[in-house]
Amino acid sequence: MIPGGLILLYLCALRLFEGEAIGNRPLLLVSVFLMLAGTSFIRQDLLAEILVRALLEGTSRTQY
Repeated sequence: MIPGGLILLYLCALRLFEGEAIGNRPLLLVSVFLMLAGTSFIRQDLLAEILVRALLEGTSRTQY
């Protein structure tokens, strides 16, 4: 998520300060993909944490 955000900041700076077109650059697609992949990983991590906590609270298993 951080590399995608940094790339997007760079592209926004190019657009705002230099006035260059960024719509046809492959770097824009890469940065959007990195942001989406990062949010997807975080969402999966949170979901797994919730599932493990629900499993351990419902049984008499001990946490590692």
